[in-house]
Amino acid sequence: GVFSLGVEAFAVAEVWFYPQLVQKFEANPSIQSMIKSAVSFCPRPIQRELMQNIAIAGDAARIKGFNERLEKE
Repeated sequence: GVFSLGVEAFAVAEVWFYPQLVQKFEANPSIQSMIKSAVSFCPRPIQRELMQNIAIAGDAARIKGFNERLEKE
């Protein structure tokens, strides 16, 4: 059989950046907020370097355009 995805393929990625799109995850922060928060706990002199060296792993790394989107956000 053939399984086709339409807008669903893109909507899944949007939840990473805007978790409020899914009511269940309304209180959860976005991925960019979590990264910024984690880096803010590190010493200030290395924060910029850390932000320039974020590595994405797991299923998110396989979403087309995810890395580019994260850089823009």
